[in-house]
Amino acid sequence: MVDEVLLLRKISEVEGYLGQVSEYKDIHLDEYQNDWKIQRIVERTLQMMIETCVDIAGHIISDKNYRVPASYVDTLFLIASRASCLLFFVVFSEDKKRELLQKVFWDKDVDLEYILELLDGGPERFPGDKTNLYCRLLTTYGWYTILKLIPFERLKQEALNERVISLLFPRDLREKYQYARRVLSA
Repeated sequence: MVDEVLLLRKISEVEGYLGQVSEYKDIHLDEYQNDWKIQRIVERTLQMMIETCVDIAGHIISDKNYRVPASYVDTLFLIASRASCLLFFVVFSEDKKRELLQKVFWDKDVDLEYILELLDGGPERFPGDKTNLYCRLLTTYGWYTILKLIPFERLKQEALNERVISLLFPRDLREKYQYARRVLSA
């Protein structure tokens, strides 16, 4: 059984690191690049935050007897793909989803309720609607936003299928999501 007190303490540490690093959010890029002390503080704090998240994931992986991960990235993918409690990924509210989807479909007049239904596994009105939706999401938003928008099982089975990935541009983006699919399928 995972020690809940330990996990809560670790989560509190992550929140503390986030508070510390957020003190530097208003620093201009030039100032950051020219001040090695600020760089060191920010980078080390982010490193400690990541290590703590990986430590949390490690406790859950050990408790659940999952396979031994090969790297930090593999640890986070493994916990995301197998853990019943996803501590790292909080789903967006419906309003936030609508806002993000509106930005994705800036060039089209779409029924956002229909798009939300597609994300929840609803049927397509026209063949290719889901493929188009997933392509737009994967090319517009970063990985963690994607994890909050697309339910995890749907991400693995539909959004990261060969058809969707083959339509992504540029090639580096395709390769990124091919790698993600391989890791999540392991």
